[in-house]
Amino acid sequence: MKNLFFLGLALLMAIPPVNSAIVIRHDRADERYLKLGARYPAVGRVGRRMGDGTLIGDRWVLTAAHVARGLMRRSPEPSVFFGDSVYRVGHAYIHPDWVDMGPHDIAVLELTETVKDIEPLALYTRKDEQGRVAVMVGHGRTGTGDNRDRRDDDKKRGATNRIEEVNDHHIVFRFDAPPNGTDLEGIPSGGDSGGPALLEVDGVALVAGVSSAGRPGPGGPGTYGALDYFTRASTHADWVRRVLDRKVSPAVFTQSRPGSADLNAEQWRADLRFMAEEMAKTHKNLFHTISREQFETEVNKLHERIPQLARHQIIVELMRIVAMVGDGHTNIAPTRDPKIGFRALPVKLYLFKDGLIVRAATREHAALVGVRVMMVGNASADEAVRRAIEITGRDNEMGARYFAPFLLTMPEMLHALGLSGNPDETQFVIEKDGRRQTVTLKPTGQPEMMPADTDVTWMAREGWVDLRDQASVPLPLWLKDPQNKFWFEYLPDTKTVYAQINQVGDKEQETLAAFSERLFTFINANPVEKMILDLRLNRGGNGELLRPLVTGLIKSKLDQPGKLFAIMGRSTWSAAQFLLNHMEHWTNVIFVGEPSGSKGNHYGDSRRITLPNSGITVRVSIYYWQDWSPWDFRQWTAPHLTAELTSEDYRTNADPALKTIQNYVPQKTLTEVLEGGLAKNDLELTAKLFRQFKAEPVNRYLHIENQMIELGYRLLREKKQDAGLLILQLNVETNLQSAIAHAALADAFLFKGEKELALKHYEKSFTLYPGNFDVREKLKQLRQK
Repeated sequence: MKNLFFLGLALLMAIPPVNSAIVIRHDRADERYLKLGARYPAVGRVGRRMGDGTLIGDRWVLTAAHVARGLMRRSPEPSVFFGDSVYRVGHAYIHPDWVDMGPHDIAVLELTETVKDIEPLALYTRKDEQGRVAVMVGHGRTGTGDNRDRRDDDKKRGATNRIEEVNDHHIVFRFDAPPNGTDLEGIPSGGDSGGPALLEVDGVALVAGVSSAGRPGPGGPGTYGALDYFTRASTHADWVRRVLDRKVSPAVFTQSRPGSADLNAEQWRADLRFMAEEMAKTHKNLFHTISREQFETEVNKLHERIPQLARHQIIVELMRIVAMVGDGHTNIAPTRDPKIGFRALPVKLYLFKDGLIVRAATREHAALVGVRVMMVGNASADEAVRRAIEITGRDNEMGARYFAPFLLTMPEMLHALGLSGNPDETQFVIEKDGRRQTVTLKPTGQPEMMPADTDVTWMAREGWVDLRDQASVPLPLWLKDPQNKFWFEYLPDTKTVYAQINQVGDKEQETLAAFSERLFTFINANPVEKMILDLRLNRGGNGELLRPLVTGLIKSKLDQPGKLFAIMGRSTWSAAQFLLNHMEHWTNVIFVGEPSGSKGNHYGDSRRITLPNSGITVRVSIYYWQDWSPWDFRQWTAPHLTAELTSEDYRTNADPALKTIQNYVPQKTLTEVLEGGLAKNDLELTAKLFRQFKAEPVNRYLHIENQMIELGYRLLREKKQDAGLLILQLNVETNLQSAIAHAALADAFLFKGEKELALKHYEKSFTLYPGNFDVREKLKQLRQK
């Protein structure tokens, strides 16, 4: 048995911390383990799924040192949970001899208030643990020892196991397969730590150890044959007593140094290599926008620079490489990955139509709410946004403009982007009442993590002042219930049904299909003359669920011009983009608002790659979705009627998109407007009418390319060469990066016999889209002449 222990001790430095979740026997009912865990109310959750701990005094919690360190560094409000009760942590005391992955992995948390109605447990101080059967208790990821499948239900379980080996520092357990082992044999498994191993003396449970580290079984972590190492309580009892007697000083932490702060250059380089290799293996087509050579060049550059960079700078450079791939589902997201651990300034920003505005702030900074940000650090607001967009995984610029304001409130991000000289504070130049001033902001905690499929960032935050707090009218409909996946309301004054779908998914009590049936049943049974489908907060979900809604729209009596509207914006993304595509193809919908955050042909359905040393998550697209033609290179679905939100709209709870729909009157199309000049054969007037049409705010994002090409070709067929050429030149002027626009203009020049200009635009078209067979053949023919 000694060989077993020394083998485990020798490997301990290479073994990851374990989760205090319990993996159980495959031939025993889970309910029995749940009942056993429920017998120990003194075992609680440390942080939100960070680890476990045991109440050992009326305000003292015993846990693992690495759990305590992670809690204090990563949580803006470190807490311990006993049942439904939350207790804030005031101080953490970590054993002075503990180092990462080494012995003495033990700590004590001091709560700010007394825990009532739970009896604390004492430590087991005798030295006779060997061979005794202990109860281990924990929450979270569970499964059975015969496989590696795990689920995280955050339920407390207890299991039993016989102590196989003991040393001054640890007690060791092995997970034995049946028929060996105890009746409720179990063991902790991969992730967090801190839960107890309990020994009973005269019917009283005592803490004999604290879950610290583990070694996988032959079948993987937590499978039969796995070992688990608990920090031995009897060895550390005197130190714990000194903590409780307040003879030990608490540890001091800074949240600017999250869990991977201690990685060396070679560990970061290993993460970089792993990321590059796994992205190429996992992505559907990693090099759809950049070449393999470009990707590898940037990876090699970062490899060389890593020793000169700080942790946050390395992370931002990883983000930059991932963003180069060029699709929104391939990303590293500080707004979704707590492992990154960047901090947040006490303000929320938003890119309104009138600029970058402080939308909300903590009460201490309430005077900043509503001001316009003119400079972020040493750069203009526009330049700061541009730099943030460069490192954001995106399908288009609108999607990046959604994320950029959040990144610009992270001081580590601003320092890494070269906007600020200090990762611990940032200066902003703001404008208020026409006067500019400089303010310095420091971080106050970590940012709120964003959920995947709904934009809930507009929700008021407790303790914060919001720009719309003083509005004299109720919330606009689009902010009424953002956490409700789908709902509708009848507006009798205008005989309009307003339906908001905030996520493409089912509710527990109602599926999206059932909602769709209920929605259209109501429309058919009532005097409804208009329908508004609001998708502004919808960031996706399961696109396979859309069919009943789409078929209902197609069959509806409201599928007529001027009766069916959809509101969209920069947050409309992923599966919500599918819905836009279907409506564009099959209905008479009028789109209102901003361009969408995605496009009809895009990569999606990301899978996670976890970097082995830092634990940072890289998301990578695994499918290509093609709802548009292969040669349709639009960057977004454009609104027919642009309606952008200003800070004044937001302050007063006004909704410009809804107002645009309520005031809608059919207008002339661009082609009809241009006929006013073409009918007179007045090309100067035609060009003037075109530019006037484009300058109208409501037409800011209107997609005109198809109309212009169709009109230009019609004029060429009618032998009106100069008019046709003008229309196609105006089209290129507006769509400089469109392969189709340049090819159409080249056709016009060729039609007029101007071969050199035709060749120029065919070449530009082919550069933008090398896959166009017709353009390639025309180039070949022209070059041979």
